[in-house]
Amino acid sequence: MAFTMLDVKKRLRLYIKPDVGSLIDDWIRAGQEYLEDELRIRPMQKLATGTISDAVNVLAVPSDYIEIISLSIIKDNIRTILNKVSDTRLFLASFTDKATTNEGQPGYFTRITDNFQFNSYTDQAYSYELYYWSKLTTLTLDTDANWFVTNSINLLVFAALVEAATYLLSNNQVVDKFGRAILLNNDIVYWERERDKLLDRVKLRDIKEKIAFNKKGDYPINVF
Repeated sequence: MAFTMLDVKKRLRLYIKPDVGSLIDDWIRAGQEYLEDELRIRPMQKLATGTISDAVNVLAVPSDYIEIISLSIIKDNIRTILNKVSDTRLFLASFTDKATTNEGQPGYFTRITDNFQFNSYTDQAYSYELYYWSKLTTLTLDTDANWFVTNSINLLVFAALVEAATYLLSNNQVVDKFGRAILLNNDIVYWERERDKLLDRVKLRDIKEKIAFNKKGDYPINVF
């Protein structure tokens, strides 16, 4: 059975009454953002390729970007991984005073606002490969689905419930047939516990996939 955004809403409404309308959509998106902050799993890995023009010193950050894995430029079929300078102030002090006539093959980069900036202007057009951790598809329509909906729907449900908890408590939105608030701190603790348990399960599943089929003692130095 293929789940969709509508199925996420149905499960949320088992816990949340009365109906809070479009707020459920907001909590689902907020829950997904939380999970994307916490997770670095293979479905979130993405490769962007293209061409960096001659005489430029920036490359735009993708709109679904979360965190970089590697940035390479290709010249004469040789791939060179650029070094990332994490300290932007150090980068600015060292490189950005270079004149536009200072062209060459970039070797370093940093992120400034919505661009990756290089330590020099390019002396020719270069192909590039950008591997990065990306956001997953945002759920908007009831028919929408993404990796969370398809592979771990309850993780998204409990993440959304935790995001909803503060509003529901402060506004007495969850009541019984007598109008009494029935959302208790114990419920929130349960939601958080379930979210974190399912989150750990997804992380473990991804780690198993990364090290699968390795011979004894032949483990990767760094598991992303």
